[in-house]
Amino acid sequence: MTERTKYFDLYRIYHVYSGKTKGTVGILIEENLDIALMTMERTEKIIPAGTYEVTFTKSRKFSERTPYKNYKGVPLINVPDRSGIRIHIGNFPFDLEGCIALGLSAASNSISFSTNGYISFMDYMKQNEYMPTILRIHDVKSLKRSL
Repeated sequence: MTERTKYFDLYRIYHVYSGKTKGTVGILIEENLDIALMTMERTEKIIPAGTYEVTFTKSRKFSERTPYKNYKGVPLINVPDRSGIRIHIGNFPFDLEGCIALGLSAASNSISFSTNGYISFMDYMKQNEYMPTILRIHDVKSLKRSL
């Protein structure tokens, strides 16, 4: 039996400021539209656009904050010149040091309901835990803030 790969696309759509920290808001969409979430990245530490493998491992850093005891953020593999890059909980760009935060909606300077967004993502990923997963990150310049 051939193993299928699950694809997610992250489209970066606009910038926000939270205090002096600039963030980039995007939308993460599963290939079959089974799940869609808002994303936040810290702009000066943004992950380069490209294709990355997604996997599950344990993290000491998020052992207290993450609602899953066995999976503490979802790592991205082969991010150029970086290590420890994960998808995790965070609302504001200053919550991030190069990772991606998930949320259910976007506000003027943040994403909202990040814990709920992360749990939704983890529940979905847990259902597909043994399926290889790829994240494709796209810089989108043509979409406007009003979306």
